[in-house]
Amino acid sequence: MKVFLKKTILILLLGYSIIFMLNYALYKHYTNTIAWKLDNIDEATASNTEVIFAGSSRCWYHFDPELFKANFNLNGINMGLRGYPQIEVAFYRLKTYINETKKAPKFVILAFDARTKVDPESYKTYLDRKNRFSINSTIPFNKNASFNKESSNALLERVVPLYGFLKYENLDDYIDLDKNPYARVGYGKVEGDGFNLQRGMNLDEGWDVYYKDHQKFNQIHTALKDFNEYCKAKNIKLICVGTPVYKDIYDPKSFEVSREICEELNIDYIDANIESIRNEKSNFFDPIHLNFKGVSKLSTYLSHNKSFTALLSKS
Repeated sequence: MKVFLKKTILILLLGYSIIFMLNYALYKHYTNTIAWKLDNIDEATASNTEVIFAGSSRCWYHFDPELFKANFNLNGINMGLRGYPQIEVAFYRLKTYINETKKAPKFVILAFDARTKVDPESYKTYLDRKNRFSINSTIPFNKNASFNKESSNALLERVVPLYGFLKYENLDDYIDLDKNPYARVGYGKVEGDGFNLQRGMNLDEGWDVYYKDHQKFNQIHTALKDFNEYCKAKNIKLICVGTPVYKDIYDPKSFEVSREICEELNIDYIDANIESIRNEKSNFFDPIHLNFKGVSKLSTYLSHNKSFTALLSKS
């Protein structure tokens, strides 16, 4: 019986060791890449990041770090998150980055407009997207241990090699990075164009919150103020940018109110809703998101915008 138990224990240990080494090999494979847009803290901490792009999908799809590098000679990483327009999530990710790296970027460029929202509990739901945080599972040697503990990964996901990847069926996303667009370009690159506006959204949806709801206005004002105060304490220059939307849902009032909020808080604001971008449907893949053609035009516009380039030169 004792011999049987010893053999069983040895077999289990050997099996665990093999799976653990496979997990380690996978970890080394995807280190310093972006396998999912929610998990790029590792990639950010490994780079000499001078600019962080923050915000919702209107950040994730609109700022190409490679184009930015070419135009401004600044290394950047896009931390925008599709489905998370709350300032608190962008704030949490910035603080996580700084806590992990012990260094701060020179600039934070926040995609800020009337679709920006406030929800103090939103960062918790962001952490609950565990299927996208398999990268932080089962890695006792992962430098993001504190980040992993704060997320709600279950015990088995933290201690059993490969369990998180298999549970959430995303192992192939981490193995075959050559087919993963996030790993290749580091932002939400979309090549195609064209959309059905009726399918996209109601024209009034989400664009009137600032000047029709005083409470939301104050909440946005306070959240952005807190974000800016944190940036100033870390010697980071915060720049807010209103990125383009398609002309049929463009509401000048909403973007003007965004500018007013920034001016009240002494935050520089760039309204990039220029006609040459917003008037052409071929620049978008849906009414509020640019495709690669539109992103290229946005990058070119910003590189020729004297106000914007002057802000980046003050480093």
